[in-house]
Amino acid sequence: MIRIMFLFVSLVFSPVFASDVAVTWKCRDYYDGGPVIVVAKVNEDRKSGLVEVAGTTHKTVYRVQGFDRQWGWGSGASTKSGRGYQFMFVIQPNGDSYYFDFKSSSTGSQKMRCKQK
Repeated sequence: MIRIMFLFVSLVFSPVFASDVAVTWKCRDYYDGGPVIVVAKVNEDRKSGLVEVAGTTHKTVYRVQGFDRQWGWGSGASTKSGRGYQFMFVIQPNGDSYYFDFKSSSTGSQKMRCKQK
């Protein structure tokens, strides 16, 4: 009986606590390549994801806006962003990507080249 209960709880609550990754992008400096700087992941629900940078993983909201893939995180964004996130990472269809910190600017502050893995 305990095993059946454990199985039931595992099946019901697992999706709430963990999402499998559906798509992964690895991003390097736009001009000289070099090591991977950012890893951006889309979860299977296609509404959330992760951005890994400098040994830190940020849980994000994920969406496709037009043709661009966007990961947003952090609350308290200024009105400059108009998106409700303090930070955003955007990958264009050709793999060019930009990091936005809306505390200081509404333009991308770092350009990278990303490839889907």
